Amino acid sequence: MKRIHLSVAWPMIVLAGSLVFAQFRSGNAGPDVSHFRLKIRGYDPKDLLRGRYLLFAVEWNFGSSSPDAGNDKYLCLKKDPSSSHPIVEWTSDRQQPGCEAFASRDSVRQLNRYYLPETAAPTVEKIFGQPDRLFEIEVNVTKDSQITPKSLLIDGVSWETAVENQRTLDE
Repeated sequence: MKRIHLSVAWPMIVLAGSLVFAQFRSGNAGPDVSHFRLKIRGYDPKDLLRGRYLLFAVEWNFGSSSPDAGNDKYLCLKKDPSSSHPIVEWTSDRQQPGCEAFASRDSVRQLNRYYLPETAAPTVEKIFGQPDRLFEIEVNVTKDSQITPKSLLIDGVSWETAVENQRTLDE
């Protein structure tokens, strides 16, 4: 009888473990992840979308520090009380006081695209061509200094909502 219970319970245990691991890998789990909003702009208005990826450049807020990384390995991200976007500065180690998170130089270099479904791409490209729109990317920064995109925001709402609103206006 115990074998029957174990044979029923074991798949549930494995499934639960897989879900916890997937949540951890996605960067959404626990206090080891910091979340930030970063202002972005498209690379090239003529070819903003290649395939299904939105190509972008982050408009980092370096405040009074230099945007040149030099030999520094980490980007220090600090909450800015006057803005929803962090103040950043390059640092050689992860001991800089006042930093809420550190992103490695390699992961910062790779932060330049966001996946979109093919059906939404033309509408998002149209929205990016409109002046006075605010484009942001929400990112996760892990304790091991990896920065990854979480979601795309247009005027403070999800890209899905912005696409739906644009399609309603176009009708």
